[in-house]
Amino acid sequence: MKLFIYVWYAIWLLAVLFALIRGFAFVFMVMAETSLGIGILVFLVHMFFVLPAIATVILVLKS
Repeated sequence: MKLFIYVWYAIWLLAVLFALIRGFAFVFMVMAETSLGIGILVFLVHMFFVLPAIATVILVLKS
């Protein structure tokens, strides 16, 4: 059971890391092509998906 938790944590950590890298890269790409407002909007949308992943990692660590 403990192994499962560690594997789950590793997968989530990779997912969070990938989402952050992709999110920042996407924001900079959008900001370079269009206005700042759309870049911020895209960043907020990405954070909406990243934050639940971080919350899950914290819950897994606490259990």
